[in-house]
Amino acid sequence: MRGIYRPALWLVGWSLLCGTAQGAVNTWISSGLAGTQTWNAAVSNWSLNQFPLAGDDVVITNTGANVILSSSTPLLASLTSGKTLTFTNWDTCLLATTVTIQSGGKMIDL
Repeated sequence: MRGIYRPALWLVGWSLLCGTAQGAVNTWISSGLAGTQTWNAAVSNWSLNQFPLAGDDVVITNTGANVILSSSTPLLASLTSGKTLTFTNWDTCLLATTVTIQSGGKMIDL
């Protein structure tokens, strides 16, 4: 009987460890060059040099930003945008706990 509970306890312990990770602020820094505006085109478009991860706070406010989202995001803590975010593909979703659209910001569905 004791052996039955060991994997379950390990799984609970592991999920508690993983669940404590905090998201980071990941800012769009692309210069707006043609072909580089897609959310997941290049990690160099992002301040952390990686695509946004679950729990991250994403910021898109730099001049010239016109970001194309062609596949769903992980569950973000927040998205703050003062620029254009264009959704493509029928099932593309922005998953975020909080979404803030600043003056001049807009979301477009193609």
